[in-house]
Amino acid sequence: MLEAKGRILITILSIVLCQGENGSEEVRRKLCPPMPNVKSPVNRQDTSSRIKKLRETMHDVRSVQGPALDAYIISRYDEHMNEYVADRDKRLEFISGFTGGRGMAVVTKNKLIFWTDEVYSTQAENELSCNWTIYKTSSNSPGAVVGEWLVRELQSGMRAGADPKLVPNTEWEVIARTMTVPSKSILLLPIVNNLIDFIWPDEERAPESASKTWREKLNLTREHLKMLDVDAIVITSLSEIAWLLNIRGFDLPYGPFLKAYVIVTKDQLHLYTAADKLDATLHSHLYTNSCVSAYCTRLHEYDSIWNDLRKLSQHWKRVLLPSMSHFSAGVSRQIFTSVALEKRKALPSPIITLMAEKNEKERIGMRNAYIHDAITLSNFSAYLEIELERTAGSLDEMALANLTYQTRVDNVPMFRGLSYPPVIATGSNTAIPMYVPTNATNKVIEGSNLLIIDSGAHYLGGTTSSARTFLLEATAVTDDYVNIYTRVLSGLINLARFSFPAHLTTSQLDIIARTELWEIGLDYPHGSGHGIGVFSNVYESPVDMYYKNGQNTTLKVGYLILLESGYYKEDQYGIRLSCTVEVVYTNNSSGYLSFQPLSLLPFEHVLINYTMLSIQQKIWLNEYNARIREIIGEDLKNRRENNAFNWVFDRTKEIPLDNEEEENSSSVLRAGSSLQFFIFVMFIFRFVATV
Repeated sequence: MLEAKGRILITILSIVLCQGENGSEEVRRKLCPPMPNVKSPVNRQDTSSRIKKLRETMHDVRSVQGPALDAYIISRYDEHMNEYVADRDKRLEFISGFTGGRGMAVVTKNKLIFWTDEVYSTQAENELSCNWTIYKTSSNSPGAVVGEWLVRELQSGMRAGADPKLVPNTEWEVIARTMTVPSKSILLLPIVNNLIDFIWPDEERAPESASKTWREKLNLTREHLKMLDVDAIVITSLSEIAWLLNIRGFDLPYGPFLKAYVIVTKDQLHLYTAADKLDATLHSHLYTNSCVSAYCTRLHEYDSIWNDLRKLSQHWKRVLLPSMSHFSAGVSRQIFTSVALEKRKALPSPIITLMAEKNEKERIGMRNAYIHDAITLSNFSAYLEIELERTAGSLDEMALANLTYQTRVDNVPMFRGLSYPPVIATGSNTAIPMYVPTNATNKVIEGSNLLIIDSGAHYLGGTTSSARTFLLEATAVTDDYVNIYTRVLSGLINLARFSFPAHLTTSQLDIIARTELWEIGLDYPHGSGHGIGVFSNVYESPVDMYYKNGQNTTLKVGYLILLESGYYKEDQYGIRLSCTVEVVYTNNSSGYLSFQPLSLLPFEHVLINYTMLSIQQKIWLNEYNARIREIIGEDLKNRRENNAFNWVFDRTKEIPLDNEEEENSSSVLRAGSSLQFFIFVMFIFRFVATV
């Protein structure tokens, strides 16, 4: 009997000891601390590295905008007090690992406390690491118990803070009232800058965003300013501003950019743009409201740049004013002369090289963009063949240009506009390299003429450009068309499959694509490749692959290059082909690089003389076509897009490698001849470069 009473007493004492004010009860943690050879709950999250960063931010007076905090309160709400919030607003989950619907946390110098109601207490126990103390409450509103805990834990004069946008007013008043006791003076402060946002990478908050936060990019830029021994940089390139701040706009017809200027110093960031172009989300993203730290954006009216530049530059010793680089014009004369002569430093912007080397998430975004584009353009091309026969001469270049836009609008939700004016050319218009149809030049599409469709698009996560030359009536094939098309394709394949030492320059690489045409005394008047941006410019510095400009730029892993080759016979016809590639290591060797294709659009099979291709070229083309069938064909099949499916498979059939013996012999001779010619050209090129 006594033993039974003792057990009851122990149980009562246990309940009393674990029971807090207002009905809160400490949750007994299972497997805390973790036991050897015993598995912890599989969904238990270790957020200790995030906690460490948060505690550092709590003591950063620039982030807090005042003295350091002793406690920071994190709620589960967004700005509109929604119970179910968007991924980018799941701050409580980010800092604790808790995925449930109700909870509040407090982080202090040495304690982590979490409150939730009874419904979610088991989930919290399974998801939170052993560093957390968990309380379950009898109410959905934990404000009173949070306030009581803070009163017990904090000393007089200490400071607790929270983001006032994310705490219900009623909850705030309950916490503040509970903390108001005669014996202590503890402050509950509104912290305008959400401290979680300072440490939460943008790519984790929003899957479609860049994988580096703009604050990380700002740090990289400032490191370059330090290396260049300058106090500031004036950024006028809209693509650089878009990359740096991870923002996009719609101020240009073919670029997703916000019209703005930016000034970066070692401890300030100034953005000059029309204030009405920034919505609440962008203000929050850039920390524009009442924020004065080095990682906040000081917002100014667009035209204020002129007065500010003169005033601010008085306090700088040297200012970097970007000069011209390939596809980047640098600052204007007005910007340049707004800074005193002795303070100017003219060099290409360091942001150019930072932008060019794409990280893995950016490369994935581009791969997905080219999948979207290939599916859309395959549908478009299949439809075009049918429509051309149905309309019997009523379809013209301008109508086709409009269709390239409308097809993407109708089929791809992630479409955000064309990346350049569509190059739609037929007949003699194909002989003009970058022809764009107008009312004066518009031609009717005829199946017996060559047709160039060169178009691109912006998608969330990527930018595309694809050029193909079609002959819609196979009976109109000529030996001249086939000979030139095959040589242009051969040159493109030669470059796309080329492995090379990492120190080879872009001017030297350009030669690879031209040897097939040079053998018969022909050439084309543009480079064989250029950089391409990610949801940015389709022409991106610093890569301009053209032997005539003598550019000595070398490539790096992560660069994205639009390879393009062609031929244009004046007033008669033209052929243009492209393939966007990613620069990768060759067989994991850091000393050699090669290209991995991103493009997934078939070539025009009726214009290819396969006997002119070498075995290596056929192997590359077979592998390229196999990827198209596997990725694009399967998708079209699943969508039941039968016309497009048949169009793709008709153009990506396996190419036999076992031609007649004499054809093989001819291919080998051609390959040997091409190689000898290339070696000769490289020798001449190297000789000229040394003179």
